[in-house]
Amino acid sequence: MTNDKPTIHNMELEYQILSNLMNYPNLFPEYRELLNVDLFSYPACKATFDAIREVSDAGDVPDFLTVGMYLMEHPVKDAPDNAQLATIYSFSVSAANFEREVYMLADMAKRRRCFVLGHKLISAGTDPTVDVADIDRDIEEYREENCKSAVDFYDMRAINSALSERVQQNTINEKANMVTTGFSYIDDKGGFQYTDLVVLGGATSMGKTTMAVNMLVNGAKAGIPSMFFSLEMTIQQLSARINAPICGVSSSLLLFKKLFTTQLRDFEKAKGISNDYPIYIDDSSNSIETIKEKIRSMAIKKGVKVFYIDFLQRVKKPKSMKESEASFYEAVCNDLKDLAKELKVCIVIICQLNRDANNSDPRPTLSKIKASSGIEQAADHVVFIYRPGYYGKQHKYRPTLDPNKSAEIIIAKGRNVETGSFYVGYKAELSIFYDLDAGEPDSNPMAPREQGLPF
Repeated sequence: MTNDKPTIHNMELEYQILSNLMNYPNLFPEYRELLNVDLFSYPACKATFDAIREVSDAGDVPDFLTVGMYLMEHPVKDAPDNAQLATIYSFSVSAANFEREVYMLADMAKRRRCFVLGHKLISAGTDPTVDVADIDRDIEEYREENCKSAVDFYDMRAINSALSERVQQNTINEKANMVTTGFSYIDDKGGFQYTDLVVLGGATSMGKTTMAVNMLVNGAKAGIPSMFFSLEMTIQQLSARINAPICGVSSSLLLFKKLFTTQLRDFEKAKGISNDYPIYIDDSSNSIETIKEKIRSMAIKKGVKVFYIDFLQRVKKPKSMKESEASFYEAVCNDLKDLAKELKVCIVIICQLNRDANNSDPRPTLSKIKASSGIEQAADHVVFIYRPGYYGKQHKYRPTLDPNKSAEIIIAKGRNVETGSFYVGYKAELSIFYDLDAGEPDSNPMAPREQGLPF
């Protein structure tokens, strides 16, 4: 017979959380509202947490050395000695599940209070010396504590203070609070925000991945750490798309052909430029739980602010899940939106649209989002790419534009960027979309070059 009673003490979990707090200094201020000494049940852990809190509140980094020094200068009963503190410090290997672990510890702490209160209630029913008024106060305190932990609201003073801080940041750097995409129509209107979920959609061969990579690079050039989850392409294929516009050599040539000496030299120069981009690529994750865990980990460890997922319909649905694909993708988008808001990052999901059976009206619309209308509802922005030249058509509102060298970008839903559309240039050979107002990019950006021979 198995024991289904919940655990209310877990030393390893307490060590794990304390270790993360000392190894990753940004965790304590970020999760300050969730953390308190009552979460811990073991005296040495309580003393360690108090030291971490005091060091952090004093403006110092609560790492192993500063916490150890604090405990030496402020000796308390049951505080860990240096050996035990070293054990706690080295206990964790990852902070990827930190928030979930804090909530687990909070649940144990609540159950411990229930356990104590339950024994008091039993005593009150059997021991006439127990003061019932004391029990009433304990119950009221327990209820008040639960209410405090559940409430997450702000009065107008706090709200205005937060807005004032944002205004001041914009005074210093008006782009500090937005994701730079490199496309003026979006960026000039405030752009995508940290906490946004963006859906970038289009039919097959419209250039969704190309557009996402362009945004990734444009943000990286502005110093925004970004990460790309590729569920379809390898890191080599993505690297080729990143470097092609820099060296002026098409991604297909980089991947499949022997380069001329000058092309090879330009590629080496391009690598010297792109090596400094704050870009991370993952081409192995394909489950939503793994992706979410890595988003949390990279946001905390590397300060990544923008995440691209290419593409949504390639995320594997668990075999055990009985819900429909539509319900699954809707749940995925809702989870990612919650995660973006929690971590204050922007998440961009590339999304496949349903095919038009007869291509009579291939222009993308919200109703064509493949698998679920819930995707649209979860998103802050829905952006479509439309290249009419792919269908042998002209641009409806800009018929003078070459439809094979341009694209219409449609903002079908926008929280900050108003709905509408704008036009961009497109160079398929260099895997790049560009602002028409900025002019066509050089096909040979590293020219002049001498004629080379195959290398």
